[in-house]
Amino acid sequence: MWFHVRITEECNLKCTYCYAKNYDRTSAMPFDLFQEIIVKIKSLPKCKKDVCILYLSGGEPLLHSEFENMLAHAYPLFDRIHILSNGLLLEKNLTLIKKHSDKTFVQISVDGDEAVNDQIRGNGTYRKAESALKLLKQNRIKHWISYTVSKQNRECGQNIVNLARNTDSVFNNITPYIGSPDLMLDFNEWEIFKNEISDYAESIDFPMIHSPNACGFNYKCGEYFGGITFNPNGSVTGCARNQEKLYSLGDLPRILIETPKLMNETCMREKWKDVPDFKNMQELRERRFFMKRNGALSLNKLANIPW
Repeated sequence: MWFHVRITEECNLKCTYCYAKNYDRTSAMPFDLFQEIIVKIKSLPKCKKDVCILYLSGGEPLLHSEFENMLAHAYPLFDRIHILSNGLLLEKNLTLIKKHSDKTFVQISVDGDEAVNDQIRGNGTYRKAESALKLLKQNRIKHWISYTVSKQNRECGQNIVNLARNTDSVFNNITPYIGSPDLMLDFNEWEIFKNEISDYAESIDFPMIHSPNACGFNYKCGEYFGGITFNPNGSVTGCARNQEKLYSLGDLPRILIETPKLMNETCMREKWKDVPDFKNMQELRERRFFMKRNGALSLNKLANIPW
């Protein structure tokens, strides 16, 4: 099971699609609260019997003044630690990350070729991300590329595959953009994209974790089923994108038992009816929602939505 701890809202980028752009970008998690969260996580039965993975993210986690102490504190307690970064501060923190590299993984976000990526993420960010990936390769630190696909950058898949291949990156995090309907791929576009990028990767003999026949490629929501998210103020939710329903740390054992059960027993229409992104999509109101047998959230193909 994974535990996603968002240690700060602060970020050094203003990506056009960011779901957190309306949050208070000055909020950061105090170190004592981080320690309390780790204690809560490690006390859970799931974390004692299953693989326990900690995600450190933000905002940009490397901006946190206590990042070094947080990583050192968590390192001996988890099977794996994943740092979700934009790569801009990677070089400055390279020695620290390398010290913990036997079970630390770094994700670098790239959203297209240089021109498209910089349009989305800011001028110069592509080359900085590329430089970070090369540093990770040179220092043999395990890493992967995250690619958020929208109508704006769906033609850049081959570029991302080539970048991953050239930097020895695992390519295992392709997700469809969720937000403005004008930018979201519909179901057919997502299916075409998946097959095209998989065919290209196969043609250059580059193994992808994601493929049309691999469960990982089909975007599935892991809210409460696969993991839990902790916000900088200590509130708990199933997903960083969904801040509509928040719990406290004291609720953690209960929500891990009750919430997945409730979600299995409640139709998707009811679960998502209060989420703003879906409220604004009038055409979905008459569509039928369904649950896949593994508990991941999905939509009927008739809704023409990729996940």
